Amino acid sequence: MARNLARSLARRGGFDPADVVAEHLAWFATGPPDVGNLTRRVLSRIAAGAPWTEAARRVWEERGPEVSAGNGSVMCCAPLGLAYARRPGELRDLAGRLSALTHWDERCRTAGVAVALAAALPPTGWHASGTGAPSRPRRGPWSRSRPGVREPGPEPRGIPGPDPRTAVPGLAGIRGCGDHGEGADGWGPTRSSG
Repeated sequence: MARNLARSLARRGGFDPADVVAEHLAWFATGPPDVGNLTRRVLSRIAAGAPWTEAARRVWEERGPEVSAGNGSVMCCAPLGLAYARRPGELRDLAGRLSALTHWDERCRTAGVAVALAAALPPTGWHASGTGAPSRPRRGPWSRSRPGVREPGPEPRGIPGPDPRTAVPGLAGIRGCGDHGEGADGWGPTRSSG
């Protein structure tokens, strides 16, 4: 589902919920082996003709909040965080809307916002200068020797993190991943044997 979102973001140049749902439905029609119960219920309902704008809410109302707060929507929202990294206010709204496409429960929407915002953050060690130079770990009471507490390790290596200047072109590259259902696992082109 994250790939579906990334493809839609690249194709549409931003978040288009109707297009994301269309991607999800095309993927769902291939019979993927591992679809969560809530996602399966919502996409089945949409595939049967229910309006995509209402399907998740109706499933949530019928089943109740006790069993309608799965984690499926947080598993696919990281690409949104990358695409909207420089627009956190807009990202907060869009991440909640993305989650609500399949998981209406407010807890799911809140978790989706958290994950998308986390994906938008540069990793530890990334500097605004773009150098990727590592930062030293802070020293504090936790770093003193105590029984059962390990000292921090050596200074972390610089890890190149997401660069908002390359995130959208990177998402655009996903367009070439192949169509739904290609390859043995549905993730890429089928390999030719000869």
